[in-house]
Amino acid sequence: MRDFTRKLLKYVFNSPYFSDTIVDSLVFYLQELDYLPVSALKKSTNLIDNSSGIEKKGEHVFKAKGCTFCHRPDFFFRDELMHRVDTISEISPWSFEGAVKTPSLLNFDSNLVFHDGRRWSEAILDHSGQELKKEEKISLKAYLDKISNVEKPYDQRHISELLLENLSMLKVFHFKSSIPHKKIIVQTVAHNLASLVNQLREPGSRKWLADRISILKTMTGENEQKLLEFEKKNRNDFLRLK
Repeated sequence: MRDFTRKLLKYVFNSPYFSDTIVDSLVFYLQELDYLPVSALKKSTNLIDNSSGIEKKGEHVFKAKGCTFCHRPDFFFRDELMHRVDTISEISPWSFEGAVKTPSLLNFDSNLVFHDGRRWSEAILDHSGQELKKEEKISLKAYLDKISNVEKPYDQRHISELLLENLSMLKVFHFKSSIPHKKIIVQTVAHNLASLVNQLREPGSRKWLADRISILKTMTGENEQKLLEFEKKNRNDFLRLK
C-alpha cells in the first residue's frame, strides 16, 4: 500500500519526491476509509427480494460469467489480488507489470471515467472473458448500479460546495508545469460537474453551469495556465449557484 501510494503521488503530481511523513499520513487515511452500507444487499450478499427483474437478471449474469472469482461478494466485491485484465493502460499507476488490483464494486459509479479515460461500457466488459449479449450488458449494468448505492445522498453539503470541490481539482496544475494525462483530468472534472447539474434548482443556474462545462470540454488541449485561469475566474460564481 505504501509503495503504491508513493507511486500514485509521483504519477499525479509528476514529482519524484514526497516525504515519508506525507506518504505515511496518506496511507493511514486511506486505510481508515470504509464502504458505505449497501441497502440493496442481504447479509448473504444476494440482492434484496424487491429488486427489479432486470437487476436480478444482472445478478445472474454477474455470477454465471465468473465475475465473482475476482469480485467476491463475501469480501466487499474484491479479492485483494493483482490480475492482468487489459482495462488499464500500461502507464497507469494503478497497474504493475500489466496487472491491476481488483477494485471493489461497492459505492461505485458505473458512469464515471476510468483511469485510462474509458467509461464503464468499454472498461468493465473488456475483461469479462466472454462475449456478452446486449441484454446481458444492460442487466449487468443495472445490477452494478444497484449494488453501488450511488443514488443515496450521503453527502449533505450544499450543491455549490460540491461543484466548487470538483472545479478545484484543476488546481492540481499548480504543482508542476507539466502534468501527465492532463486530458483525462479535465474530462473527469467536466464529467463530475455534469453529474451535478440536475441538482441545481434554478433553470438559469443549470444553463450557466452547462455552458461552463461545454467550455471546459474544449480546453483539454490548453496549457496549464489557461486551466488555472478558468478555475479562478469561475470559483466565486460556483458558490452562488442554487
